[in-house]
Amino acid sequence: MLRVVFNGTPERLEFRLDGPAYGLSDQPWTPITAPLEKPDLENVRWYVEDFLMLPLGAEVERAKRIEAQLRRIGHALYDQVFATRVAGRALERVMKKGGWLEIAAEAGTPAAPLGWPWELLADERGYLSLRKLRVRRTVHRPGMDDEPREVSETGLRVLLVVARPDGAGLVPYDSVEASLRAIVGKPVQLDVCPVGTLAAVEKALNAALDEGRPYDVLHFDGHGNYNAHDGAVLCFEGAPDAGLKLPIDLVTPERFGNVVSYARVGLVLLEACRTSTTHAEAQVSAGFAQALLQRGAPAVIAMGYTVHVDGTRALCGALYEALARGRTVGEALSAGRRAMSADKVRRVGFGPLPKRRAVELEDWFVPQLYLAAQGDRRLLTEGVDGAVMAKAPRLPESRPGAPRPGAFPPAPPFGFVGRLAELHRLERALHYRPAARIWGLAGMGKTTLARKAAQWLLRTGRVEDAVFVSFRQAASAEHAVSQMSAALLGVERAADRDAMVDAFRRRPVLVVWDNLEVLSEPDMADEAAALDGLFRELTTADGMPPPRGRLLLTSRDQSQFTGAWPVALGGLWKPDARQLLDSVLKRRPTPLTYAEIVGREGAAAAPDGDAEAQEDAGREAVDRLLNALGNHPLSIELVGPSLTTERADAIVAGLAEAVAAAEDGGGEAAERMRALR
Repeated sequence: MLRVVFNGTPERLEFRLDGPAYGLSDQPWTPITAPLEKPDLENVRWYVEDFLMLPLGAEVERAKRIEAQLRRIGHALYDQVFATRVAGRALERVMKKGGWLEIAAEAGTPAAPLGWPWELLADERGYLSLRKLRVRRTVHRPGMDDEPREVSETGLRVLLVVARPDGAGLVPYDSVEASLRAIVGKPVQLDVCPVGTLAAVEKALNAALDEGRPYDVLHFDGHGNYNAHDGAVLCFEGAPDAGLKLPIDLVTPERFGNVVSYARVGLVLLEACRTSTTHAEAQVSAGFAQALLQRGAPAVIAMGYTVHVDGTRALCGALYEALARGRTVGEALSAGRRAMSADKVRRVGFGPLPKRRAVELEDWFVPQLYLAAQGDRRLLTEGVDGAVMAKAPRLPESRPGAPRPGAFPPAPPFGFVGRLAELHRLERALHYRPAARIWGLAGMGKTTLARKAAQWLLRTGRVEDAVFVSFRQAASAEHAVSQMSAALLGVERAADRDAMVDAFRRRPVLVVWDNLEVLSEPDMADEAAALDGLFRELTTADGMPPPRGRLLLTSRDQSQFTGAWPVALGGLWKPDARQLLDSVLKRRPTPLTYAEIVGREGAAAAPDGDAEAQEDAGREAVDRLLNALGNHPLSIELVGPSLTTERADAIVAGLAEAVAAAEDGGGEAAERMRALR
């Protein structure tokens, strides 16, 4: 192992190389300057996190410049530390052995050097980390002996924690799904923590410890942050208030580290923004990953930036595969980095993943490894395979000619688009309440959201089964009992109401009641009352234990079933509306993309402008159409194809005439038109 040890103050940093096996001992301290200034750090962050949002025109050229800058950063680090013949030869010998380059700091030294992108070290032949060099950061804990952790012989065990408190900013669920897909089929037992509170994490970890099978990996997906008062923190969920708002619980490394070290966790994977960030004025304990080591965690992998979904899939797939085969943490991360580099394609834009535009991104350097002083170790005995993890149960779906009680409708033709905030509110409501209801205008995507919620809760293990009951053709309590009984108990017991209610209350299942607005008709009062009675029977306590089953209702009428927690649906968020439009256009006989429509509209609106001006003009024209439609999903699906033959502004003018005519006519159509406005 070859070590780069840092000492000094923020104003004057020094380093020396330490590697007696390579002829490097008692080396003098040498001044060093930071390879990245603040503008450089912002450029790298933009390249990894923001560029893929809209990789067009001038942004592509900026990305190319930053890619070249990454190589210059790697060369600059190499030139400062390994420019001498002795140092260069020592590094070559480490490389040949596939050895470690350890980055360490003496007590009282600023933490900044640990956060430098050492993974980018490069010579004239390219990046060293993509060859045989392995990089780790080490924090020594003065006066504390590291107690070795037993190596598991029964298969790798992973606890996934998803934290989404209010006010921390929404984190897409795509990354979680990518991690789940990467693990499925691997010899890994994956459990998802039921809620993102530190108390729930501690309960799950300690239960595993009491079983004699502690979790090997704790995988955190959420937000990280830094403030002057607390230093580096993770944003866990606090206890909900009466309105089911989840406050941010700023968890310090001390609190989190105590939980992790007591539970004998072998590796903490922090998939959170800025969890490995260090600051020039901070001590080593300021960065969350570094401080976790000081509290007893043996190994931490932290992300310097938010990783794209495709990058997460490549990283986690190779990482967990290697860990489950008995490789060390360092070897597993090296495998993950190589997988990210081998497949640099990151699908961007809108629409189903296979049809998205592809961009190659150099993001393999983002994961950073921190190890305690005892070094790199295995979590699982080499050569021991655990049972292959079963795939998450599939959502039961109806098929033409093969009706199935409780089956869900097929996936929507344009996929599930947007509704991240609403999905999060539903997940939260169904954890803390026995029932939730989605309400909104026709065509807002209520059924689609309910289907996605059921799929998500099944995938993450929150429920073991899901049942769909539509009231469109049969609106009665008897119909609900029949469908639920057949799905939960079997067709032969399709009318056993008492047994069905008992099964719902004892089992973690989700039941969707869809299209309940039909019960708002005046002649449906008796049926509505009967169904309300069934609702209360399923969801109220009345001296019994709270039900484990959950009800999710959809309706256009917000006055129904007020005992269920409401989640309202309005128009889509504008980026999501653009994504839906792109998906619609790609399904045409002559497929187009959102970007192509923007380009065509921009060329017509600003024929003399440059590429950037045309992009802006085209996007504004398409946005005017989406605004005219109220970002209403069904309207986008119906009107969007017109863009293949007509200009956006012409469609907007035609819609305005149609709306005016409908409003003049009065009735339900007029009410809907006014609501869309």
